[in-house]
Amino acid sequence: MKKIRLDFKDITSNVALHNLLKDKLDLASEYASNLDSLWDCLLEIDNYMLVELININYLYQNLGSYGAKVLGILDDMTQENPCFWLKLLQERL
Repeated sequence: MKKIRLDFKDITSNVALHNLLKDKLDLASEYASNLDSLWDCLLEIDNYMLVELININYLYQNLGSYGAKVLGILDDMTQENPCFWLKLLQERL
């Protein structure tokens, strides 16, 4: 199982978020950096992947409802793709 950590602490724009997702999740070259494309690419994952999320509060703070939509897609994907798993980590102070 591949383990990936997504740290949202320095994400301040939609573009930065999509760049992080594309890079860390190794999304297809066809990834169009939008929500529909994110969904489609995550559905194609066929090797087990555990995605650890940290500092999600920054995602809400900096991107508002768009950040919430991305988190919703990631959460929903755990029900749609049995190879995609999420784990929420607490920030250590």
